[in-house]
Amino acid sequence: TGREAALDADAIERAVVEVTGSPPRTTRVLATPQGLVILLTVAVDGATSLAEAHERAGTIARRVRGTVPDVVDVVVHTEP
Repeated sequence: TGREAALDADAIERAVVEVTGSPPRTTRVLATPQGLVILLTVAVDGATSLAEAHERAGTIARRVRGTVPDVVDVVVHTEP
């Protein structure tokens, strides 16, 4: 597995807040030989459908990959 990497989380937090209205509950950034892997846990309203939660997770992942250099994967876990 990769080692945990230090990274300014501002860009990641902004991407999550723009989609969910709240910062991520947890953020981990792992440095791998291929690049950075970002693991996020984000809150969604309990009334949000599973399909909508997955759509939001995909939007967050695309925004993070588009704004944070050297990211090779973003894994977003949604919780009510």
